[in-house]
Amino acid sequence: MEDYEDFDPIELIDDFIKAQRKAFIEGCEEGYNLLQTAGPDCLNMTEKAQAKEALRRMLGHFTTTEEYEKCSFIKKIYEDRYRGKITPTFIENI
Repeated sequence: MEDYEDFDPIELIDDFIKAQRKAFIEGCEEGYNLLQTAGPDCLNMTEKAQAKEALRRMLGHFTTTEEYEKCSFIKKIYEDRYRGKITPTFIENI
């Protein structure tokens, strides 16, 4: 029981949330870099619905961080590939 004496569940949850947020941001950057280097055909590596959601989440993230060149790039890829308007998914509260 001594190991749990200073255990703070709020701090543990906070650390988990920070780790999830960091992983999400890194994933957005990696996805954007992959699109830049490999082009939109890299989206063929996953199912269509998952690729579309990934682009929407990336657009939401880059809109929140005001990286509008990245937003424009993602929007163009989405609309060219899927022939529809993209609506960003905002999940910045992770």
